Amino acid sequence: MNKSIEKEYLEWFINTLNWSNYDIIEFEMPDFIVNYNNKKIGFEITNLYKNDYFKKGSLDKKCESYKASWLISVANEYYKFSKVPILLKVFASSKSNLPDPSLMADIIYNYILNTKSKDSKYIYDLSSDYRLIFYIKKLPSNFEMYNRWIFINNHVDIVGSLDIEYLKSKVDIKRRKTSNYNKNLDKLILLLVIDSSNASGMINIENIDYDFKCNEFSEI
Repeated sequence: MNKSIEKEYLEWFINTLNWSNYDIIEFEMPDFIVNYNNKKIGFEITNLYKNDYFKKGSLDKKCESYKASWLISVANEYYKFSKVPILLKVFASSKSNLPDPSLMADIIYNYILNTKSKDSKYIYDLSSDYRLIFYIKKLPSNFEMYNRWIFINNHVDIVGSLDIEYLKSKVDIKRRKTSNYNKNLDKLILLLVIDSSNASGMINIENIDYDFKCNEFSEI
């Protein structure tokens, strides 16, 4: 998981707590340190995936890999002729193949040229039942060639389960690393993320029976 996506998860979580006047510092051990109310709070972040995501030949993995590769190609083509850095998030309404990356990049480039808004939504209809929805944010010039673009969905609509032993192992991996963490923290929080905008994160957690207590973390 790259740092920008981790930070999005952290900011979402902090917003649910209604914190204000906080400062997020990118770190390594733990992933982030948040200064809030004169306290230093460490956050370690890890994703959880449904069981069948890791199976050989998983449709989820193939789908996510295909769409991630396509989006990288679009970004590379876009920056061949554009100096306007953008953050782009895309939603696809069909399982069909995606358009040619160079064609898509050209369409996005021309749209950017003709819109003055910093934040905008662009809808591209490929057919009567297939459309792409782009959420575009223009970035400051120092974000030169920013390409951490995001696919909001990937249309493998199978809700999976979460194995308890797998969950325990994820917590244990993080727990064993805490001895190397910054020692000057007031709290250390482990944030477990299930991101249902990806097929790998479409998990039913209603019947999860797990005690989230761990001495190494203040909270999980």
